[in-house]
Amino acid sequence: MTPVHGKPRSFCDRPAEFGKSENAAFIEAPFPDPDTTMPENARAWMAEFAGEAQAAAIQHEVALAINRILTIDHITHAAYGRLVGLDERRIGAILRGDLGMYLHEFEIAKRCLPGLETVLRVRFRRAQLARTYSSKIQPVAPLDGYRYITLTADED
Repeated sequence: MTPVHGKPRSFCDRPAEFGKSENAAFIEAPFPDPDTTMPENARAWMAEFAGEAQAAAIQHEVALAINRILTIDHITHAAYGRLVGLDERRIGAILRGDLGMYLHEFEIAKRCLPGLETVLRVRFRRAQLARTYSSKIQPVAPLDGYRYITLTADED
């Protein structure tokens, strides 16, 4: 589903790098604190925005993994589209972050690209470890009042 507040790539610090670069950073928008008094419509807007920002970051990881698998296996977007039953233009728009990815499209991708789930598990685990244990979480210059972060794993 296309986000209400913009394309998934609009939550990225470098929209042109959506689905292409491991170093892309995304808006870190907190969910509203339930103890904070605010109008209900503001709370709903903040929650929706935070959810869309997180969904954009996840779609970026999925697009990055799909693009890598397609490149390694020498599969074009057109051939991948035929494999999953989607139009080549829609595939390109999803992988660029111009359109949101539906959950069923993600499930189809996992079935058609057997390595996708493994690649994503490794990437999400690395990001989780980086957030938890790394002293290398680097703040990046704020944009429009939101913080972007870059996650890097410790090199041992």
